[in-house]
Amino acid sequence: MTRYASRTLRALELLAREPASAPELADALAVDVRTARTLLGALAADGYVARGPRRRWRATGRFESLAADARSRIVPRPMKLYEHDSSGNCLKVRILLRQLELPYESVSVDLFRGETRTPEHFARNPDGRIPVLETDDGDLIPESGAILLYLADGTPFLPPPGVGRARVHQWMFFEQNRIEADLAVARFLKLAGRDATMPEVFANRLERGRDALATLDRALADGRPFLAGDAYSVADIAVYGYGHCGADAGADPRDFDHVGAWLDRVEATPGFINDLAPVPAHVSERPI
Repeated sequence: MTRYASRTLRALELLAREPASAPELADALAVDVRTARTLLGALAADGYVARGPRRRWRATGRFESLAADARSRIVPRPMKLYEHDSSGNCLKVRILLRQLELPYESVSVDLFRGETRTPEHFARNPDGRIPVLETDDGDLIPESGAILLYLADGTPFLPPPGVGRARVHQWMFFEQNRIEADLAVARFLKLAGRDATMPEVFANRLERGRDALATLDRALADGRPFLAGDAYSVADIAVYGYGHCGADAGADPRDFDHVGAWLDRVEATPGFINDLAPVPAHVSERPI
């Protein structure tokens, strides 16, 4: 709720300073135009904004009363992200939070020392994994893909319902089935020294991981700038999480020309930061 109260307040503050069109407001709020128009329509229906010349909207005299109400509903604590800094799944969520400029508190949970397998963490996620997002209303959302979709809803990072959104889902499901299940597992086995103790499993996951990168390369060969089409989306963030560091396992994504160029485009998006930390020295303590 507070995310939307904050957005409403931000919209009114912008319109109080200077009238703006729906596309201009969408850019300022980092949402799609349809979301901006819906917000303007709701505010206009309540008399808080009015449309002036050249389809530009301005705040009315009722702005201060709505602003005070919105401020009263904002919980003075950020979201919490239960995570580990060397997890590619947690990296995905951090990338999007920063690109959306959403404040959050990072709570470290050491998956390599079994901290995700405690009653306390099972209460957050019955599957005992990270990341888990605790919203500012106290709701808990496990799984990186679910968190990305929740945060991206109503923003340019997720298209509206239809084929465009289905394309995003396509690549997010691919990431879980191929990148996470194969390439990420091969990387963990290698970094934990288990490529030597489980050579057949490692070789299989590495081969399948390379094949997943080849799939990405074939898809990007048609000239699309990003996985779901022309626009950068949570599909790119999801696949980047473990797709970018395959070289740690022996499958370098930059051996594939189209994948390498795509990585460069993703890393050049505004606000993008890759702060994936090296795995800790006790990585081998984590159970399979």
